[in-house]
Amino acid sequence: MRPTPAIIDPQFRHPLIGTWILPDDTPAEYTVHALGDTPTVSGIDSSDGEVFVISDAHWDGTVLRFTSLMPSTSYELTHVMRALDDGTIEHEWTRVETWHKRP
Repeated sequence: MRPTPAIIDPQFRHPLIGTWILPDDTPAEYTVHALGDTPTVSGIDSSDGEVFVISDAHWDGTVLRFTSLMPSTSYELTHVMRALDDGTIEHEWTRVETWHKRP
């Protein structure tokens, strides 16, 4: 087995490159592309075609991190994706909210 490269190289066909879904659970789809050592991520809600605004994508050699924002709801998530040996990915996500102190 070849080791996962530190650079997401499209010539190597890095295991994170592709479109990722969670079957039967959510209409969110995230696609990972690579431009040398700079990953790009796009996202869409497949139920209505609304496109996520993706920012802060970076690859540290082990995990891909990025932020997504759904414009219609202002729903923001931070994401961590890592490739697994079986061809799937582990996808952690955290909702980002601004809370206010009760007066």
